[in-house]
Amino acid sequence: MVEAFLAVLGVSATVGLVALALALLSRPLNRHAAARWKYWVWLVLAVRLLLPFDLALPASPARVELPAAVQQPLAPGAAPASGGAPASAPGGTAENLPAGQVPQAPAPAPAPAVSTRDVLAALALVWLAGAALCGVWHLGSSLRFYRRAVRWARPPSAPAPRQLWELCRQDLGVRRARLLVNPAVPCPMAAGLFQPTVLLPTEEMDPGDLSCVLRHELTHLKRGDLWYRLVLLAAACLHWFNPLVWLLLRQAWADLELRCDDEVLRAAPPEQRRAYSEAILACIRQGQGRAPVLTTYFRGGKGSLARRFANILTPGKKRGGALVLAATLAATALLGALVGCSVAAPAASADPAAPDVPQGYKQVFVDFAPYAKARTEIQGGEAAPRSIRCQVLDGVEGWEEQKPALRASLQLPEGWQLRPAQAGEACLAAGVNAPFNLYDQAGSLVGTLGYDTYFEGQINGDDDFYGHGYKARYYWIMSGNVSWDNAYTPVSQTETTENAVCRVSYPADASPTGLAFENDGILAWDDRLMRYAALELAAGAAAPEQLAAIAASLTLLEDVLPAPTPAADPAPVAPEGFARRSITMPAYGGWETPYNGSIYNVAPFTVTLALPEGFAFQVPADASEVEAAVEDSTLWGKVPILQGGRQVGALLYDVYEPLPPEEATENPRAVYSTIMVPNHMGWDFEYTEVSRTATASSATCLAGFHSPVLPAPADPATYLWEDGGEQGWDMWYKKGVLSHEDTLGVYIAMYFDYNAVTDEQLTAIAQSILLSPAAA
Repeated sequence: MVEAFLAVLGVSATVGLVALALALLSRPLNRHAAARWKYWVWLVLAVRLLLPFDLALPASPARVELPAAVQQPLAPGAAPASGGAPASAPGGTAENLPAGQVPQAPAPAPAPAVSTRDVLAALALVWLAGAALCGVWHLGSSLRFYRRAVRWARPPSAPAPRQLWELCRQDLGVRRARLLVNPAVPCPMAAGLFQPTVLLPTEEMDPGDLSCVLRHELTHLKRGDLWYRLVLLAAACLHWFNPLVWLLLRQAWADLELRCDDEVLRAAPPEQRRAYSEAILACIRQGQGRAPVLTTYFRGGKGSLARRFANILTPGKKRGGALVLAATLAATALLGALVGCSVAAPAASADPAAPDVPQGYKQVFVDFAPYAKARTEIQGGEAAPRSIRCQVLDGVEGWEEQKPALRASLQLPEGWQLRPAQAGEACLAAGVNAPFNLYDQAGSLVGTLGYDTYFEGQINGDDDFYGHGYKARYYWIMSGNVSWDNAYTPVSQTETTENAVCRVSYPADASPTGLAFENDGILAWDDRLMRYAALELAAGAAAPEQLAAIAASLTLLEDVLPAPTPAADPAPVAPEGFARRSITMPAYGGWETPYNGSIYNVAPFTVTLALPEGFAFQVPADASEVEAAVEDSTLWGKVPILQGGRQVGALLYDVYEPLPPEEATENPRAVYSTIMVPNHMGWDFEYTEVSRTATASSATCLAGFHSPVLPAPADPATYLWEDGGEQGWDMWYKKGVLSHEDTLGVYIAMYFDYNAVTDEQLTAIAQSILLSPAAA
């Protein structure tokens, strides 16, 4: 919306300047240019105002670049942002300063900066609101006037006006129009966009005056001048803040009347012109008041009468109108190309944690640690189709275990997404650990990012077993038939790091398809970490400049996230009236998700929380007991929650894949997609987050169920009911709690009978939840 608002400002400024120039040159233009040419000039400018596209050249000399941020001024008398007492001069306080020396106040700290885009976004909302109000006001007043005028109007009763009306209408070729009389209208006028109507204040008019009036208004209708006025009004409403646009509107409507006069009086003798002028004067003497903007009124404004009478009584032959129109078009196009407005890019940050991101790209951070046991391999034998798949290893070599998985950052085009590859999922790169699949804007798989480890002896050995130079670092993907060293081109280097682009070759005997082919590759190594990252992309998925930009941005991070260590006493402090409870959820192995067939292994973990006194878990004897209680749930496990031996709720759990930071911010409930998806359950009603850490959050909600998928509950008192209305689906809700933990990759979902806990108790339960690894 900010870009659209800047485009509106640019168009408004350029067209306003052209309108101002035409206003300043109005006298010579009126002498030499016919009204019909100026009619088209104003229409062209109005259409340009309604098409607010920035046509400015990238290097336009008059481009206005707004600062990326604006400093907020300190309020009078406000203390500096850094606070503190006033500083004294060297040598003592203000009392013992040498005579004549004035104590110096401390320099105020810089005021906080406000993003220019935020300011422009607020102004854009004001602009939209003003345009809407302006349009509603003018359209509403015109519609209200038309309805009232027509409602109390009647056709002329005398035969003379009717006969004159039919004669003028047939003479001008206007087929669809009607004539009505209403004493309340201020003067003769035409109105009605969809049902053209000529309104008269009285039918008792001189036949000559009436003929002039009818011909004038029918000419307006014939030429579609009501729609012309609508286009001009729309342009003025869109640019309501610009007085030059309203000046354009006033001049255009004046020239519209002149053009209509010219059409009616074409080749008319002087006597007819004098009669036409006298008819205008008669209407001025008889009528009072103003008409809405979407009407054409015969008498015109008093300010333009002198010019109008001069145009009627001394017509003369005017030329140069085509030249005026051409000059206006050229000036509008030239100013649009030379004048532009944009917001400067944010200044480069000195904080290495906030790298500069080029326009059209986004910064992405990747944590490989939770997926360190996954690896990509070419699977399938000669008799079966081969493909690159993600597989989960039972263990890793000892030298790898002593080097925890790393993190990385890179810049990707806007709209591209990185997601961890799941067991059995197709990948593109062969031979990398912890694969992350890369998807483009259309959601298509275009690449796979992974890492691997190398060691000192591998790159400094005396023999040629590992090769030399960069090939030694990438030995694990260079040594196979798949080769990453074709067209290897470094894009950035330091003493200990190197980033490069290359081509990845798959000979026929190593290709998943059995055919030789090449993909694009990006490699980055860091000798301080003894790690390298490899990103393979489908050939042509990224342009060469995109490959170079991604490769240059790929950074292996030293601040590796430590593995989570549970506290000595992870149990939260129970508030008054609550008791601490703890339960260990048993492990599951080989669970296949019903959505994509991925296999998950659920490690045991401990749930610690505070429950109201008298509540307890029905502790399962083993995993099979929990599995048997799944029933209609879409989650693993269903542990009953009891109060006095009666079940009043349940605890369920499931695994999930941690989301990238930007996706988690946009939709914090997406980690619960497994219980959000089914059409008979929904846990996101009145979702309210009550606690959050860097890796976990807890929230209260309503767990909703609806008919006819589920049968009506046996005990309606335990639910909150809602009539299904027109859908015919009754809804009932229980009170719910949701909590997830990214480092474990698990979440729990609890529900309680609606009258079993209060809202305050529900919030206390959610705030007390701690998910931790199960004790060995």
